[in-house]
Amino acid sequence: MILDVDETVGRMQVALNRAVGADLPCVRGYAAAKARAVTHYADLIADAYAAGLLDDDEMKRELQEIEHMTRRYARALKGVASVAAEKAAKAATGVLFGAMRAGLGYAGSPLPAGLVDAV
Repeated sequence: MILDVDETVGRMQVALNRAVGADLPCVRGYAAAKARAVTHYADLIADAYAAGLLDDDEMKRELQEIEHMTRRYARALKGVASVAAEKAAKAATGVLFGAMRAGLGYAGSPLPAGLVDAV
């Protein structure tokens, strides 16, 4: 496991709250399940990359998918207006990508170009 899922979900909540300037209901029900799902997916992708199962092009596509998943998650949160959703999604994606960079670094895996250049 590359990511600490619970810690990353918590950091995503903090980033989302800061991005929209409000306390969002990110830790209950659907929102919590979606945040954990996105984080688990990011962890699986990081694990696969660290194990050499994904090349840089595949990793770039997966990072784009993680970004899209995170955008959908942020837009689904109750209380996030469409204008704030993009800002919130960028904040949450930044947390996920930061956690993936740290985890891959600890695993001794080189960082893919798509992750180095991302958010």
